[in-house]
Amino acid sequence: MAKDTAQWLGLAEIIYQYIDQAKLTSAEFRRLWTIGVRGVEEVGLDVHMTPKTVKLMVNANKTVNLPADYIAFSKVGVFNPDGEVATLRRNPNLTAYKIDQNDRLTSNTDNTELESFRLQDLAYINYYDGARYVNIFGAGSMLNSAGEFDISEDEGILYLNNDFSYTYVVMEYLSSPADDVDYKIPFQVKEAVLAYIAWKDIEMLPSGRRVTMGDKQLRRKEYYNQKRLARLRVNPVTPWDANEVIRMGQKLVAKA
Repeated sequence: MAKDTAQWLGLAEIIYQYIDQAKLTSAEFRRLWTIGVRGVEEVGLDVHMTPKTVKLMVNANKTVNLPADYIAFSKVGVFNPDGEVATLRRNPNLTAYKIDQNDRLTSNTDNTELESFRLQDLAYINYYDGARYVNIFGAGSMLNSAGEFDISEDEGILYLNNDFSYTYVVMEYLSSPADDVDYKIPFQVKEAVLAYIAWKDIEMLPSGRRVTMGDKQLRRKEYYNQKRLARLRVNPVTPWDANEVIRMGQKLVAKA
């Protein structure tokens, strides 16, 4: 979906701004575009990157292929009746054994059982609801979730628990900027990306009359300063935020 509001700028526009500022020609655009894509990735990981949300189908062996532009996920789940994403629980104990093969579900199970008879002792049962003792003390309860998952980034596969009942998952993830696509970035981080391009444009040039070591150090310092400012601009504390905290903190209680 195109971002057409004034809050978003195209990477090409930022590159042309640098070309004008540095008194270069449009012949440098392709080289600077490659630097700009790296800058978007760098600033995006540290400051701000717009996540993409996709609906991915589950394979027969309860795995999901990660998108080609995947960098890192921020949310994995399924839709609920309220239009929200009910998140899955990440379980690092799920095995990645045969996640790329069709017989995964029949190859990663065994009849191993743990002895749990001690959990029936009275010392572990701490609540009586009038009919029976419940809520076993010391055997922590699991949070409600629609399923469990883990990710093998080396294989590019998300794998689910064997009894996962849905045919899809919803993933919110950070994506790598696509080549030859005018990637949109927030207005607040424009100066940080511009400073990155300016720094990397001369970083590999040999020091001499045209570029000195001091020039490189100044541009590097300017980039990190602009990145620091970008963090503040992307996540400002507004009066609305303060009022919302006050409203959420107020509680109405009956007075004696």
